[in-house]
Amino acid sequence: MKIFYALRHRATAEPARARSADTEQEHRLEMLHARIDRLELTLQDLQDSTHRQFVAHAKRLDDLSAKTEPHRLAQALSRDARSRGACSPQRKLRKRRASNQRDCRPQIL
Repeated sequence: MKIFYALRHRATAEPARARSADTEQEHRLEMLHARIDRLELTLQDLQDSTHRQFVAHAKRLDDLSAKTEPHRLAQALSRDARSRGACSPQRKLRKRRASNQRDCRPQIL
């Protein structure tokens, strides 16, 4: 009699275990799906951030290359020299006169 009870108990316990194992697998599967969804959102955010950063760097590079074009660089240097007075005609004339005076002075030995 005990043998039949053990067999019957085992027979009824296995489907319950199988059902609980199926439920556990479904729960684990749902958890994995939720995790995958979070990872996909994180990846999309990372891609968006990377793209924004790339566009910003490309714009900065274009601006720098435009500033260093020969004609724009020459214009900027000329404008700077004019604002500082380095190329003023009066200054050039003064320099020329000073150099001529030095050349015309008698040399004392």
